[in-house]
Amino acid sequence: MVKFALVSTLIWAASLALASPSSPAPLVGVRTRNVPGHSDEDTLHAVWRRLAALSHKKRQTVFKNSTSIDKSWNDATLFS
Repeated sequence: MVKFALVSTLIWAASLALASPSSPAPLVGVRTRNVPGHSDEDTLHAVWRRLAALSHKKRQTVFKNSTSIDKSWNDATLFS
């Protein structure tokens, strides 16, 4: 019984090693061109900081033809 458990464990480990890639493929391929004296890590961190700052920036878009929901349902008949 112990031999069976050992063999099944080894087979499971071998199949897991064969099924998983040796190096995971990146989700997005990014090629950086660095400022002299900076590493790829510094450049990617700077890009991340800029994207994070843009995500927190408030949009300036104003819709001119927008109608408030409160006004649009005044005196409306839903069921007749």
